[in-house]
Amino acid sequence: EAVGGISAVTNDAVPLAQSMKEHDDDRQRRQLAMARQTAALQQGLLNDLNAMDEIEREKLLADAKDAHLSFLRHVSELPIGEERLHFLQSIDSDTQRLLAIYKLWEAHSS
Repeated sequence: EAVGGISAVTNDAVPLAQSMKEHDDDRQRRQLAMARQTAALQQGLLNDLNAMDEIEREKLLADAKDAHLSFLRHVSELPIGEERLHFLQSIDSDTQRLLAIYKLWEAHSS
């Protein structure tokens, strides 16, 4: 029903607004939890690197750089779309770890 040309707010609008706010709050909590987990993982990788002796660390970083260059070369050869997506989804956990180490160490040592 319109009052003075303005639509009246229905009783359904308040629960809907509350539901939307709760959804946003839940999403924000999940994002914060994910950010904390990411930070903990990053710190753990950096701690592992710093705990290694220099020769072991340099070998791992060389392997990480090789994985990074191979990844860039491979992904740039694939067309954007399903084939590239399949490649990204098929990267094994060891390679993912090396890619993360390379990225973190580059950012850490810059």
